[in-house]
Amino acid sequence: MGCSELLNNCRTCTLSLVRPFFGCMSLCTSVIDYKMSIVKDKIKEVAIPEMIIKLKQGAGRLIRCSEDKGIVSILDPRASNMYRMNILNALSEKNCVETIEELAEFWKRISNE
Repeated sequence: MGCSELLNNCRTCTLSLVRPFFGCMSLCTSVIDYKMSIVKDKIKEVAIPEMIIKLKQGAGRLIRCSEDKGIVSILDPRASNMYRMNILNALSEKNCVETIEELAEFWKRISNE
């Protein structure tokens, strides 16, 4: 099953094109700037927590009730470095795949539950 076939079988697809790191709207930019100005490790203490909030909000828009099923894809390569476990630990469900074939198999499995 290819990517387009997988997407065609989904009832709902939520795709966020906002980059999770520093992708704030201008209204909250001053808050982020202030937070960054008072911490030592800007990435670990501000960027990662802000990104996790946005990730959880996006997942909440996809999964609304216990019967809903969906896939949250993190397509930002910066999430694959040393911050990966911080990001994954923030999510309640963790089924990580690395290839489109694994993704298709995962979708088949959860669709049949």
